[in-house]
Amino acid sequence: GGVDFIAAETLPSWREALAILDCLVATGGFTPVWVSFTLKSANQLAADCESLQDAIKNLRKHELFKKGRLFAVGLNCCSPSVISGGIAEIRTVTKTLPIVVYPNSGETWNGKTRRWEVDVTAGGKKSTDWSDVIKDWLRHGVVAVGGCCRVDADKLNGIRLEVAKAIVNNP
Repeated sequence: GGVDFIAAETLPSWREALAILDCLVATGGFTPVWVSFTLKSANQLAADCESLQDAIKNLRKHELFKKGRLFAVGLNCCSPSVISGGIAEIRTVTKTLPIVVYPNSGETWNGKTRRWEVDVTAGGKKSTDWSDVIKDWLRHGVVAVGGCCRVDADKLNGIRLEVAKAIVNNP
């Protein structure tokens, strides 16, 4: 038994990420961790005025990164339309750190109407076909692709197939 790794995910702020990493240091142990942020745009974290580049730079200064326990960074619970740009922003800071991505469906929750709505940042339509971007994500160092809010089992199966196709066609 035991824990293989910790996923600190859906973080809107790099300060929250550092607080979690500090807690892991304080508790001791050797469990590896990945940190995953949620984005408003390709280089803006969900928390106002924080850039993804600054987040990655701050993570790289942390002692868990220096000890090799921070083994990946990720983007999750955001529109698939911002993922490629987010990966590019990460790659301006680090060329080799593995990346995990698990975006939502491309819809946003409207708390007033209590309904899921089309995300205007996704071009005014629900993002249902990721086949054109998955290959690009993998080419830029993404090691795991999944889904978050409103990504159901059928969509996950489609993602699995697209990842397999990309790997077979680009060994």
